[in-house]
Amino acid sequence: MDADAAARLAEAFAEAWARPSLAAFRPLLADDVRLSAPFMDDTAGVEEGLGELARLLRLWPDVRGEVHRWGATADGVLIEWTMRGRLGRADVAVPAVDRIVIRDGLIAERVAYFDTLPLLAAALRQPRLWPAVLRSGLGPSARLRRAARRRA
Repeated sequence: MDADAAARLAEAFAEAWARPSLAAFRPLLADDVRLSAPFMDDTAGVEEGLGELARLLRLWPDVRGEVHRWGATADGVLIEWTMRGRLGRADVAVPAVDRIVIRDGLIAERVAYFDTLPLLAAALRQPRLWPAVLRSGLGPSARLRRAARRRA
């Protein structure tokens, strides 16, 4: 992978997560992008991907991301970063690593790796958040929806 392309994508990723919105992420994604992250449905296509991001932003509206470091790979970039924000009354920080495949300067595939326990623990300790978590469609229910689709 061209180190300049990896650097441009890592910088754009950092800028999008500094003030996350659907509009911030749309220009980074290839039309046929494939996205995978814990507690979220795997997606195919930019509209599905933005739909899952919208779910996250509705549940965790003040989430922000801070990129710590990145490195070019054979086909893209690895980005080490942290999601932070208040979920209800709890301050939550979730370290993550994203493996991103770059095609034509855009994200063609992204697999996020992070421990969901900090989010789950914050939500479980706040019963007032439970309805919002259920409405969001995020969480273990995403894995159950995915498993049901595979069986169908």
